[in-house]
Amino acid sequence: MSHEVAAIERATYDRAEQVRAGLNHPTALYWTHRIQREIDDRTRMRWDFKCGWTLDRWASGAWKVVGVLGFHYVMTNLIDYLRERDMQRWESPQAYLQYKRDQAHKVAMANEYRNTQKLLGVVDKMSDKQVKEFITVERAMQTGETITMHGATAKSFNRMKKASQRSPAPPSGRSINPGMHPFKYVRSRREK
Repeated sequence: MSHEVAAIERATYDRAEQVRAGLNHPTALYWTHRIQREIDDRTRMRWDFKCGWTLDRWASGAWKVVGVLGFHYVMTNLIDYLRERDMQRWESPQAYLQYKRDQAHKVAMANEYRNTQKLLGVVDKMSDKQVKEFITVERAMQTGETITMHGATAKSFNRMKKASQRSPAPPSGRSINPGMHPFKYVRSRREK
């Protein structure tokens, strides 16, 4: 129908004008120039009235959205952010996954080292009697022996045991309240 064609043409024209206006924004011009000079000459930034700051990339004969930064201001470290997350610098997905594994391994080793240092600090503060008791208890736990607490340790463990008996049971694997708000917990009332 002719009125539908006119509406579609008007919507297309309006959208084209919005994109042109977003491309001519001074911030968009600045960042487009920097991104094209430092990272990729087929990428541009524009202001989108629906999504905020948007990154487009020319591929397969059309501009395609590759990132949405939102309505807030553009980060000052945008170039470093884009360079760090550039998937085209990896020769294969496996190489990228290996890089991420290596990064995770470094973080895990740093955490393990930090935890070991904390433990060593605590052990250094312990008396010889406490260290001997600690080693005995650890050995017993690892071999599955029965451990009998005495004195202040027994009292504190009894307090923890009583407190855990009064606490509610953790949720089971199935949904507690299907179809309801996930943060609402309705306790079932049983007849006593």
